[in-house]
Amino acid sequence: MLKKKITTSLFLAVFGLSFAGCVSQAEKKQAAVRRWKKQTAVAKLPVANDMIENGQANTAIELTDKCLAVDEENAVANLIKGKALYSQGKIIEAEDFFRRAVEFDSKLHEGWFWLGLLSLQDGEQQRGLSYYEKALAEQPANTEYIVAIADVYASKGQYDKAVAIIEEKSALMPLNKDLAIAQADLHLRSGNVKVAISIYKRVLVTSGYSPDVVAALGYCYVIDHQWTMAAEVFEKLVKDASVKQKETYLELLAVISVNNTQYGKAVQYFDRLTVNRRDDSELWLKMGQAALGANAPKRALACAKRALSLRSGWADALALKGSAQYLSGDHIKSIQTFEKIRRDQKLACFAWLMTGRNMRKIGEHERAELAFEKASVLDPSNTLLAYIKK
Repeated sequence: MLKKKITTSLFLAVFGLSFAGCVSQAEKKQAAVRRWKKQTAVAKLPVANDMIENGQANTAIELTDKCLAVDEENAVANLIKGKALYSQGKIIEAEDFFRRAVEFDSKLHEGWFWLGLLSLQDGEQQRGLSYYEKALAEQPANTEYIVAIADVYASKGQYDKAVAIIEEKSALMPLNKDLAIAQADLHLRSGNVKVAISIYKRVLVTSGYSPDVVAALGYCYVIDHQWTMAAEVFEKLVKDASVKQKETYLELLAVISVNNTQYGKAVQYFDRLTVNRRDDSELWLKMGQAALGANAPKRALACAKRALSLRSGWADALALKGSAQYLSGDHIKSIQTFEKIRRDQKLACFAWLMTGRNMRKIGEHERAELAFEKASVLDPSNTLLAYIKK
């Protein structure tokens, strides 16, 4: 009997050990599978992030959901899903995932940055600023965060604080081109154009040639009415610019030339623009006006006619045509042209002034004086009246 009990006990003990071993092995296998799934899902997070950049937000969400299914507290997965939702315009849902991301990892700087961005979009500047500051605290050398904080201060009109943070960080990173550009931009926005110019010049010396920086410098020259310097900058840029940029720069050069009283150059720039914009009435008008300034009435008249063929009865083009006829000595035709715009709200005064001048040229002095009187009634404060009546 005792032998039987011992045998039974041994059997149960061995069986129990064997069963426990099976359970342990099964648990280990399940844990390994869970780890593999988790690692596989996490490994795909960078891919999901790239997909957002490529406009594949739905696929990115699918990948992050797989990760969250095995690890719902994965901060990066929550962050990336928030970014994907934001790209789809689902702002409320996105904010929820950003909050979860920083809840699971309070050092996740990008999560704080996104919360700051959303707060600013809601008009909550102070809250947005505090989130940006948390992001910067975790990554003190992040230029994007530094500039974002400075922009918040600038938007509140606190340019001193905005410049202070940029200058503080620039002192630690003196060769950081982006910080220097942000500093120049802040000075420009606060009206310190000359300071901005000096910073852009320094950036070009320390960081080398950059078309964007050169263009920014050129625009500063325009704002500061340094027309000759501005022209030099954009003449260099236009040579290697793309087709779209070239048009922008050529039109800007034409405007710069007009402001610099270099009307002949302005005509040349406008002429180059007409190659691809033959049906642009505004362009023909501007070129004609520049031609008047360059004392080229025939060219101006041709431009006016072209503009009118594209936009019949256009008062501005008729004023250009009448002026060109006046300068050409064709005073009768000039009077007839200006007669067409004497009732135009904007140009009526000018039309009567030029009618008066034409009348004088053909010896109709009494009629000229009547025309000047009508102009004076229409606009008593017109500074051109005294000059044109001479």
